[in-house]
Amino acid sequence: MRHDGISVHTIRGAIYHHVKRNLETLRGECRVIEVGSRKFRGAQWWADFRQLTLDMGHRYKGTDFMAGPNVDLVVDLSEPNGPVELLRKTNRLADLVICTEVLEHVWNPGALLRGMFQILKPNGLLVLTTLFAFPIHNHPEDFWRFTPVCLERLFLASGLTEVDVKTNGETLFSIDNHGAGLVRRTAPVQLLATARKVTP
Repeated sequence: MRHDGISVHTIRGAIYHHVKRNLETLRGECRVIEVGSRKFRGAQWWADFRQLTLDMGHRYKGTDFMAGPNVDLVVDLSEPNGPVELLRKTNRLADLVICTEVLEHVWNPGALLRGMFQILKPNGLLVLTTLFAFPIHNHPEDFWRFTPVCLERLFLASGLTEVDVKTNGETLFSIDNHGAGLVRRTAPVQLLATARKVTP
């Protein structure tokens, strides 16, 4: 199966499909904010969520802690004043927040999740992906890998609920089983997740 010319069985295709599928659930003209929107080396043609969002009739703002291509607002949502600064600049909460392949590069991922919670409208949706069994890639630094239960607990601790975390892909590796010889094991390549800001 291919999705907009990108196979959903690839890492990039799975990310694109995950974001597009959730954007399609929005009704009316909605506000979408992408966290970590800077296009590294300008090469992320497969992840042009700005154009995808605009084509669906929604409004888009790209944010990152560094200036660069596809960044409208430079703000660090993992900092205590980050959400306040962003809301001062946009004057509106988001119906949906996109955050793909970013969380593993953030020194304080819990703080970033709390920041994204704060910029969501009530009942707003976070759409997130992160890598698991994948080589270290410093863009600009690479800190973490999250298991599904770890990511779920981080979401819940930030105030998000209705958490859904799925694994995607499979990496095969060999490991010495405590001196008993090599055994083959598998691990998921990435996590595809959503969570919602549900308020009483």
